[in-house]
Amino acid sequence: MALLEGTGQAADGSFIHYNGKKKGASCYEIVSCSITASGACAQTGTTIAVDPDVMVLGSTVNITGVGVRTAQDTGGKINGEHIDVYVGAGKAAINGFALSNTNQTVRLIGGPASCE
Repeated sequence: MALLEGTGQAADGSFIHYNGKKKGASCYEIVSCSITASGACAQTGTTIAVDPDVMVLGSTVNITGVGVRTAQDTGGKINGEHIDVYVGAGKAAINGFALSNTNQTVRLIGGPASCE
């Protein structure tokens, strides 16, 4: 058994989403896509995961060598000035995406204001 918090893809291709706890038990639901922290469906060519303490969800950025992306997700391993680019599900998607340099320039284009 695997513990899941967020959305994962099952072997049959369906998406299973963690839906919180009810009466002490973890609850899951079948959904139509991989749901991000912002509630949007993760999309190749659009979605990035960010640390919300560094970048506000909904922000749009231009990443050198990657293109324009939107901050739609977060993650436990996304800390500080680190961005994960969503490239799709499975090894084929990951293997098809490579950057020659992992230190890319990120320019904020726009997004929600943060007054902190």
